[in-house]
Amino acid sequence: MVVFEQHYLPGGYCHSFALGGYSWSPGVHYIGQLQPGGEVRRFYEGLGVSADLVFCELNPDGFDRVIVGDRGYHHVAGLARNVEQLASAFPADAAGIRGYHDELTRIAAAFQGGDPGARDPALTLAAGSSLDALLRRHVRDPVARTVLAAQGLNYGVAPSRVAALVHAGLALHYADGGWYPLGGGRALPRAVIRALRAAGGEIQVRTRVERILVEGEPGRARA
Repeated sequence: MVVFEQHYLPGGYCHSFALGGYSWSPGVHYIGQLQPGGEVRRFYEGLGVSADLVFCELNPDGFDRVIVGDRGYHHVAGLARNVEQLASAFPADAAGIRGYHDELTRIAAAFQGGDPGARDPALTLAAGSSLDALLRRHVRDPVARTVLAAQGLNYGVAPSRVAALVHAGLALHYADGGWYPLGGGRALPRAVIRALRAAGGEIQVRTRVERILVEGEPGRARA
């Protein structure tokens, strides 16, 4: 088994580099779903690398802090707890914030498998509308809308240009908080490379793949 990487560092999105005496991880900001039973935690366990990784939980009482003007607002771990935290910060829009999160949760649940034909047409329409449109249907205060949309910085697209479905997946990914790998982003590819080599594989960097030759049955890449 061989992994080819055209960059001079392995890891792609997860690579790190040294500059000015510091280690920089430009891609990995924080990771969700690492609580016991979490989807990403099960992914690392399935790869057999979880014992080789240590994740540090970010402050569950404020893993995201959004500053608007001279005020700061927090996203906290626990979906219901976060909804109530934000509702208390914007009491005039409390009902709307609860309604927004309810619709966002239903959108995410409807598109995480199941029969596409059984989906509510209205919910499908809402999922394809912009995040901005979804927010405006529920929340009047522009500051509250800004705080609710702030996690969109993880994908870097304005609320008016991103589908509500995309944001629903992101918001639910961080519903139980965020974690950061000890050692920075490079800890992730290092753990995977160690597992690869332990299984008899190897990795080659600065190696661009232009085509893959497949032969035989059921179809194997030719070395």
